[in-house]
Amino acid sequence: MVNFKASSHAGAHARSLAGGEKETRKLDKLAISQQHGHADDLAALVLKVQCVEIEPSGGADARPIKTCVVSPEAYARLAQGAGGLAAPRSGALYVRRPGSDCVLTARASAAVDAGAIALTEVQCRNLRVCAHEQYAWERFEPDAAAGALGGLLLEAWLLNPADSSAEAPLELDAHALCVQLRRELFGHVICAAEILALALRGQPFERANGVRLVLRVTDVLPDRSREPAAADDEGESVAPPHVWRGVVSAETLMLVSRLEPPLSSGALDGHRQLSTRFELRGADDARARIDALRAAPRKGEVRLVCNDGEWFPAHASLLKPCIALNRAVRHALGARAADAPGDVLHLHIAVDTLSLDKVLLHLEAAVRAHEAPLDIATAEQLRPVGTKLGYRALVEQCDRVLGDFAARLRVFSWAEVVEHNARGGCWIVMDGMVLDVERWLPEHPGGEHIIPQQARNVDSTVWFELYHASRESFTYIKEFYVGEICAEDLHAVPRATDALGFGNAAGTASSEFMQQLRGFCDPFRIGNSGAAQRDAQPVGTYKSF
Repeated sequence: MVNFKASSHAGAHARSLAGGEKETRKLDKLAISQQHGHADDLAALVLKVQCVEIEPSGGADARPIKTCVVSPEAYARLAQGAGGLAAPRSGALYVRRPGSDCVLTARASAAVDAGAIALTEVQCRNLRVCAHEQYAWERFEPDAAAGALGGLLLEAWLLNPADSSAEAPLELDAHALCVQLRRELFGHVICAAEILALALRGQPFERANGVRLVLRVTDVLPDRSREPAAADDEGESVAPPHVWRGVVSAETLMLVSRLEPPLSSGALDGHRQLSTRFELRGADDARARIDALRAAPRKGEVRLVCNDGEWFPAHASLLKPCIALNRAVRHALGARAADAPGDVLHLHIAVDTLSLDKVLLHLEAAVRAHEAPLDIATAEQLRPVGTKLGYRALVEQCDRVLGDFAARLRVFSWAEVVEHNARGGCWIVMDGMVLDVERWLPEHPGGEHIIPQQARNVDSTVWFELYHASRESFTYIKEFYVGEICAEDLHAVPRATDALGFGNAAGTASSEFMQQLRGFCDPFRIGNSGAAQRDAQPVGTYKSF
C-alpha cells in the first residue's frame, strides 16, 4: 500500500529541488522513436492519458462505458499488423496495457490530442494509470481465455445520490437494468473485479432516469455451449480451468445485487459518495439461472478439493503433466461405482488453494504453448508443490528461476551504483541492499517518477517506511534484490533526507521498521550475512537506523 498523501508532498518537494532535471526512461525513448518514425515494427504504442468525466456523455454522441478514444493517428498505429480480429463495433478495435486484464474498445476522434488516449476516471482505475502519464498500449485479440461469457455477476451502488433520507429507497427493475447493461456491454471484453459506471436511461427508470450506478464485476462465467478449447498432444479437448474475462454476447446472463457495506469511494475519488439506498425487484429468476450455470459440470471435468475445503474445476486431460495427480485421477475414475457414471469426480489433494490456483494457471499456459512467468517468491512456493504433484516441468522452471537469482547476486561498490544510475538505470539502496527497480517503475502505484527522483544515489530506507503502510510491500524486495554495498562503502551512502535538504529533522527509519525489514530480508541476503556486514562497519560511520 502506498501513502499517496505523503508521496504527493514529498514528490513535489523533490521535483522542486530537481530544478527541472529530466531523466530518459524506456517509455521516453520509445515515444521519441515513434515521433521520428523509427518504431513501426513495435507491438506497443506509447500514449499519454487524458482523464474525462466518469459517466458516459448524453445525447446521440454518448460514449459506451467500455470505450476509450484515441487520435486517428494512434488508432491507425494500434490497428497495424493485427488483422483478422472481429471488431465489436464498426471501425473499432480492442486495446489494453500489455499484460493487463482490463480490455477497452478503442474509437478514433480528432478531438483527442495526437499521442494521447482519453479514459474515464473509472477506466483509469481499472487500468491502474494516472492522468498526464505515458503508458504503453497494444491491440488485444481475444483467445480461448476470453471467449463468450455465459454469465456476469455484479454488485451495484448509487453514485452521488441526492440527500433523500426522508424518501423511500429507489426501486429498480433488475430485468430492465440487465437489459441496458447487456446492450451497452455487448461485444465488449469484461474481466473479473472490473469497475463500471452506468447512467440509467429510458422508460423503465422513470423515477431513476439519469441516476448513475457504480458496478463491480464479482465473477464471470464461460458460455459452455460455445466455449473454445485447446487440444493436447493426443487430440483430446482441454477446456481452460480459469475464466477471468470474456466477451458479452446477446445470450450472456446477468445478475446484479446490492452489497453492504458499499465500495469505498476511494476507488474513484474523494468527493464522490456511494449509497445502497435502492431495491432491486425481480432478480430471483436471474439468480436461479446463474446458479444452474455455475453448477453445470463440463464433460471430462474433475473438481480438485484443496486441504482448506476450496475446490477448482479442471479438465481431466489438463492434469496429465502432473504424474502423481494424473495417476490419482485415473485411479479414482476406475474405482467409481458403475451406477453413477454421470457424477462429477471430487478429488481431495493435500495442497492449499493459492498454490493449486497457480499450478492450474501454469498448466493452462503450457497447453497453449506458453511458459507462465514465475517470480522468485512464487518459485519457492511452487517447487515443493510441483514435486508433490509430479509436475516435472514446473519443478525445472522453479529451479531455473531460483538458480538465476543466486547467480545474479554480488557485492557492489557505491561508485558502481552511482555510475549505473548515471547511465539511465535505476538501482536504489536500502539498508545496504542494492535493488534494481527499473522494470517496476511503470507499475508503481505512486507514479513512475517519484522513485528515481527521491531514492536514487541515497539510502532510501526511510522513504520505503514512509510511503508503505503495509508490510506486504516486503514481498517485492527479493524480486528486485541484486546484491549488497560493500562494507567499506556503507559510510559513503548519503541519507535520503539529507539529499533533499531536510537535514536531521526528518529522522531515519524507525527501529521497529528496521527489525521487520531485516527479519524478512536477512534470510536471502548474500551469504545470509546482512547482519554481519552491518556489524562490521567502522565506528562512527553512517547507518540508516
